[in-house]
Amino acid sequence: MSTAATALGARSRRGSIVVTTAVSIAGVGFNLIRLQLRLDRGPYLASVVAFLGFGVAALAAAHITGTTRGELGLIRPRWRRLALGGALAAAVMIGMAFATAPLTRLPDFGQLVDGLVLFGLCTAPAEELMFRGLLYALIDRRLGPVAAVAVSSVAFAAAHIPVYGLASLPVAVAAGLLLGWLRWWSGSLAGPWAVHTVADLSLLWL
Repeated sequence: MSTAATALGARSRRGSIVVTTAVSIAGVGFNLIRLQLRLDRGPYLASVVAFLGFGVAALAAAHITGTTRGELGLIRPRWRRLALGGALAAAVMIGMAFATAPLTRLPDFGQLVDGLVLFGLCTAPAEELMFRGLLYALIDRRLGPVAAVAVSSVAFAAAHIPVYGLASLPVAVAAGLLLGWLRWWSGSLAGPWAVHTVADLSLLWL
């Protein structure tokens, strides 16, 4: 390997570390601020606005870094792969949710509608844009899809430590790996977005 190629590889790795660190800090910081301001327990609208802002920040960062819609995964998925992979990923993630906590309640219609809006239109798309969109794209650009899946999973899990605690790390990493795999397998954010929404909705039963 030439000196120039070695230097280029080193710069790519350093760039990937910087990007990963920045996105991880953004995720952890967002959740710390959200919890400190008690937005998760405050007015419903506050949580909606907070996650919409997080999603806008991901899109702004994508624009600044020159990340295209295709790299973000904002394209039509491979439908057959989306259906098969999405069904598998959703089943596994719902199983993990119910395995970690017992079924304790049945949400009413209003709670389901609120959950669909908060999780389906705010939480899931914002987090997917940041982790399986922006971070995945920037790491994939430098180190390839395997690294993109692994790195985005760890960053995703780290961002959730303020919410669920350090003990949640293995489950969160596993969820991130599953969503990252689906992002690669289907070629789009549509699958991770949908599965993430379903997994979050399952928490209404816990």
